[in-house]
Order: sequence, then structure tokens, then C-alpha cells
Amino acid sequence: MFFSYKTRQFLARIFPTLLTVLVILLVAAVCWLIWLQRFVVYTPEGVRFDFNLQEPSASAMIPQRPDKGQISIEYPEEPTVTLPPDTPIDPTIPDDPDIPDMPDLPDEPESTPLVGYYMDAKTVQNDPEGVRQQLEQLPAGTAVMIQLANYWGTRYYTSQYGKATSAANLQKMDSLLAWLAESDLYLIGRMPAFRDYYYALDNTSCGLAVPEGYLWTDSDRCYWLNPTKQTVLTRLCNIMRELKSLGFDEVVFDDFTMPTTDRIVFTGDRKEAIYNAADTLVTAGSAMNIVVSFITTDYNFRLPTGQCRLYIDNVEPS
Repeated sequence: MFFSYKTRQFLARIFPTLLTVLVILLVAAVCWLIWLQRFVVYTPEGVRFDFNLQEPSASAMIPQRPDKGQISIEYPEEPTVTLPPDTPIDPTIPDDPDIPDMPDLPDEPESTPLVGYYMDAKTVQNDPEGVRQQLEQLPAGTAVMIQLANYWGTRYYTSQYGKATSAANLQKMDSLLAWLAESDLYLIGRMPAFRDYYYALDNTSCGLAVPEGYLWTDSDRCYWLNPTKQTVLTRLCNIMRELKSLGFDEVVFDDFTMPTTDRIVFTGDRKEAIYNAADTLVTAGSAMNIVVSFITTDYNFRLPTGQCRLYIDNVEPS
């Protein structure tokens, strides 16, 4: 095709401008698609966009809790009972309604207090050597509680269950846990229970949904799991077994409750669902010889009979 000299001169002048505009539009489209991904929500009915959803931020990865000096504890000793068979290891088994019934047991003995130290994951990651030096000064039998995961589902140690933090941070925590396993300290692992963003996102049938069909989120934009699902309870049992193999004497499940909102589609008594879940976990923990404890804001929590504790959260010093 023949173009006149004037036409060729005109095209030569505007071509760089057109090319620049095209590149800018392409970059803007890619950025827009990346930005849009944070609002994608996967539901049993398919994929939708929720523009009220916020992507988890780095500042939200470590939940803040009150000092352990503000925590009230109950510690009933374990009675002699016939324990159920060991819990299956496979966390993906289908729902099974045959949860073992709790046997009739005698009344719980008087509770005893527990005094110890608490470390969040950030402290371990920032100064692992300093943490170890301080722990070396503690007398044998001292209780040490360590945050091992957050409610987004991120694990701070090498685990089969949950998203992993950076390799460098995993190495710091793994090294400390290996040393603690050989120590004479009483080791407690703090884990989320039913508040788990990534697991609920990957297993929507295990989450708590709203009438429209998609998963309900709390004020932190976090998803919650259904405590009546056998798959959920089996996963928590497998986490308990994993911590036992790492040398932990006790696992404490955080946010051990159900949301009170009316937006959740749930039939039945919510408190009874939580109490039944606690019974199942304590029974399984007794079979593994690991103490199973719960952090809750429920002052009237029905603590199971067995090897367990109760930590009351957000308690005033008085």
C-alpha cells in the first residue's frame, strides 16, 4: 500500500504516542486484574465478587491478646476411663456421625492454677537466640505457651496443616521447638480452633455460610468453621497428634466458640455444638496423652471431664 510523503511523516509523528498510550492501557488493565483478585470469594455455587472483603494484611497476621496474668484457669485431673480408639490421621475423611459418646465419669476434682510464660511468634522470629537464653534460665517444669499459628491459617512452624510462613521464620521456630522438646519445660502450643480463613476458603463445605450461600466473615474479614463437621474435628485431632510428636504437653485452642450473629445458617444449639466439640477433642487428647485446653470468653463454659483446662479471655484484673 502506497502512502504519500506527508502521510508517512504524520504516521511517524503519532506512532510513538499511540504505542505509549497502548502500553499504559495494558499495564493499567493488568494492575486492575491483580487488584480485583482480593475480592474473589469461592462458594459452593461458584465464584463471586465481594467488594466489602479486604485482603489479609501483614499487621493482621498476629492477633494480640491480653497478658497471661489476666487469665483464669481450671485444671481438672484426668480420671481413669476407657478411651476410644485412636483418631484417624487422614484430615480429608468424609463426615462421620459416629462420634464416640462420653462415658459416665465422676465429678471433676478441684481445679489448680497454672503459672508460666507466653511467647508470640513475632518475638521468636525477631530474637530466637535471646528467647532461648531466657528459657534456659527457667526452672524445670515451668509452663511455656507459644503461639504456633494465627487465625488466617498461617503456621509458624513446619506443619502439614495450614499455610506456611517464610522459610527463614520456619527455621527459627523449628530450631527452638527442637530444643524445647529436649528441655524439662512444660510446653503448650496455642492454635486457632474454628477461626481459620484459608482452610475455610479451601473447604467451603466446612465453613459457616449466610442465607445467600457464601461464607460469613467476622469484623476482621475472617471465615469460621462449623464445629459440628467431623472433618473439622478430625483435622484438629491431627493437629494435636502433630504437636504431641513435636514434644508438646498441651494444646490450647483459641476462639473456641461460635459467632452469635443471626446471619449464619445453623440449626441447633450453638453452645451445645461447642461443648460437644470440646468433649470429642478432650477424649481424643486423653488417648494421645496430651492436655487439651480452650480459650473462650464464656465464663460458664462447660469444661469436659478429663485432661483439660479452661482459659478465660479478656478478664479484668479484679
